[in-house]
Amino acid sequence: ATPVEIVLLALSFSASGSKGMSAQQANSSMLGELSLLPTQLVIPSDNVNILKIQGTSSGRIFMCGKDGCLYELIYQSHDTWFSRKCRKLNHSASRLGMFVPGFLKFTSSDPVLDLVVDDQRHIMYTLSDRSAVCVYDLGHDGKTLTRVHESDDIARQASQLCPRGHNWEPKSFRIVSLSVVERQGPVHLVAVTSAGVRLYISTFTRLTNAQASNDTALKKLRPTGLVVCHVRLPPPESAVTLAPELRTELSGLSPYASPLGATASAAGRS
Repeated sequence: ATPVEIVLLALSFSASGSKGMSAQQANSSMLGELSLLPTQLVIPSDNVNILKIQGTSSGRIFMCGKDGCLYELIYQSHDTWFSRKCRKLNHSASRLGMFVPGFLKFTSSDPVLDLVVDDQRHIMYTLSDRSAVCVYDLGHDGKTLTRVHESDDIARQASQLCPRGHNWEPKSFRIVSLSVVERQGPVHLVAVTSAGVRLYISTFTRLTNAQASNDTALKKLRPTGLVVCHVRLPPPESAVTLAPELRTELSGLSPYASPLGATASAAGRS
């Protein structure tokens, strides 16, 4: 994506030596040839800088722009009477604003910097430059989109859980990344600040103890808001300075490797 146009390309992977292999063996092979295939799906960007593109397991493509809007790239095999085979849908604009040309629209002072999708729960999150987090419900099947809630008081919620040991002033508070928690439970998102603070967030504003301990009940619930339910501060500088050196020659591990593997969920990292 460029400020001029957005081009949709196709990827094709063919496993090397796939002749004689079963379909399961060919799909699990890590060696092969990756091809980039051009398509005829091209749309103008309307002078909007696309900061991140995120796809879902169902094939939907979402984009966050510097203008502070959330876009979706709609594509299909051919044109119809009422829609083109490739178009850009603005989920942040009103219905009247969708008919205004791009050069007449005002640029938002709070661009959307990050975009993450939870394919397991069908939930999407966006992060703005002012550390505002917005949650979208993609529906039980992941085919719809509803803007549920936008929270710009994450720092206030965190300060109530951890009033001491950290400066929660808005000027010094900044969220730099969002990570989805894949493990089933009431915690769905981890936000990391520029100071290394990890904020564990739930999309359930009201949850009983019986629901929190029942995975089947949790799967049926849809997001209703954003609630900070746990705060983990970074270790103090003295602990980092006085920490003993890692002796990798005894364990055979890299200093940055996890003994449990690199697939640990965000909620399980210490």
